[in-house]
Amino acid sequence: MELINKTKIACCFVFLLLLTYNVNADYIGPFTVVEGGWGKGDMEFGIEHQDTADTFPKIFTINRSRNIFIIDGHNKRVKFFDHNGSLINVIKPINAKRTKYLWPSVVGCDSENSIYTSNYDNKLQKYKSDGTLIWEKGVFVGSIHVLFDNSVIVYGHRENRKDLDKFLHFSPSGKLLKGYGEKPLELGQI
Repeated sequence: MELINKTKIACCFVFLLLLTYNVNADYIGPFTVVEGGWGKGDMEFGIEHQDTADTFPKIFTINRSRNIFIIDGHNKRVKFFDHNGSLINVIKPINAKRTKYLWPSVVGCDSENSIYTSNYDNKLQKYKSDGTLIWEKGVFVGSIHVLFDNSVIVYGHRENRKDLDKFLHFSPSGKLLKGYGEKPLELGQI
């Protein structure tokens, strides 16, 4: 009888412990991390006023180290900031053919502060955070997904070749690991 009571007390204690241990999540913000004016300076961003819409930085990405990469397409560069908003570097295109348009059009970043870019010019490029081009691959890129192991899956195609895979998985060193005709499970299910 005493063993049953001790068991009940232990179960009640664990149950109460589970009930009292909760996590509260709440929206915090908004707050400004990166701020700048319009122009071409280091702490400025490009803007182009057009008839139906203005072109200005709208795309950014944050890596696991909380560093921030902002596409400043009008000025054809990617701006790299630390998590406190301090500018670390400005990365400009190397070997990009179609920089007449905004560069880059898509970007991804990994935990080592390297960035993957493309600009509808049939090139996937990987840059170090200092702006050095590490490698490039001839593939049209519509989207870039950097995985936890710093490999990258791109959605795209090779021009005039509809029979080829739509998703390509590259290692951090640029080696093609696998191609997929359908969205791979690594990117989640629809």
